Amino acid sequence: MTIQNVRIIPLKKEYIESLEGQDLLTKIVDKNVECSDMAEFEEGSYAVSDVALVADEISEESEEKAWVTTLFLGADDFQYPYTRWEIEMNMKNPTKEQIAEYIVKNWYYPIDPDDTEEIESIAQGEEFSFHDVILLRSVSAECAKELAVGFDKQKLIAAMKQLEVKLNQIGIYVDDLDDDANNQVLDALNDIYQKAAAEGIGVLYIIEVW
Repeated sequence: MTIQNVRIIPLKKEYIESLEGQDLLTKIVDKNVECSDMAEFEEGSYAVSDVALVADEISEESEEKAWVTTLFLGADDFQYPYTRWEIEMNMKNPTKEQIAEYIVKNWYYPIDPDDTEEIESIAQGEEFSFHDVILLRSVSAECAKELAVGFDKQKLIAAMKQLEVKLNQIGIYVDDLDDDANNQVLDALNDIYQKAAAEGIGVLYIIEVW
């Protein structure tokens, strides 16, 4: 698995407190709706993010490694609070019977109402599948506040330079960590964290893989 692109956005409360909010969030993740508050990087686009993407190659654990990987890739796996069926049907906690009825009426190819095996296969196979090639990770509101308070661009670059030395020792090299482009992505990342801390919310990482 290779990370292709990472988008980082504030995890607004409205995204996780209602069916409508989560539906909006899934549209943002799928790029069907724009999000103005976002930091973004791709593999090979910035030296600072490249350090984060390859930091796991360093076997030794350290505070620097944990800090960098959390800021650029999140801390925990994120799970939507509502299932796909709840979103599609706009109904909380639908029963198996209601899901089956919905599938028969709305599926994109004809389903025999008596074909319970096919209906169950669809229900179980699609229930938690929102995105095919996207991983979602997050940082909690508490952690986001701590990271926002401790966000220091110069100290962060210094930590990355320590990781760079260890990466060089195992044959992995990155470009200049001090150029203007790196400063821009770090500033964008800091903005996301400061906004999250101010609103008492977490941060979401939308990671596209292939």
